[in-house]
Amino acid sequence: MVGTNMVIFGGLGPPIDQPPTVMVFDVAQGKWRVPPTSGIPPRQRQGHSASAVQGDRHLCIFGGIEPTGEPKVARIYNDTHLLDLQTFSWRKLEVAGRRPPARFGHTATNLPGSSSRLLVIGGRDHLGGAVAAPGSAASPAVGASE
Repeated sequence: MVGTNMVIFGGLGPPIDQPPTVMVFDVAQGKWRVPPTSGIPPRQRQGHSASAVQGDRHLCIFGGIEPTGEPKVARIYNDTHLLDLQTFSWRKLEVAGRRPPARFGHTATNLPGSSSRLLVIGGRDHLGGAVAAPGSAASPAVGASE
């Protein structure tokens, strides 16, 4: 929740190649809207975390999984993107240091006393018995692209 709005990004359903979309639900008005966005959004995905950060100014998207349409083949990400919630513009964060492995199904929470630090817990970094999607680059089972 950001103020009286629930902001969502991602999720997958037929077709799997749907464009990445941001939707906002205004709880007070009981109304959905799809704001126009600018910048380069993350690839469509599911199982990612989406956390309001920096005083609810940005939505931080981390990780997630993107099915490829082939059985047991997917892309798993460890990238980080910020959506400015005032301008609805996207930017990919270039991060320093050791990044967590690509993962999906995790949770992320703001650390107490900080609106710009997230603690990422849990999730999976593979699909048991899966193979890496072409162009993936991390885990031996299924890697992160980007």
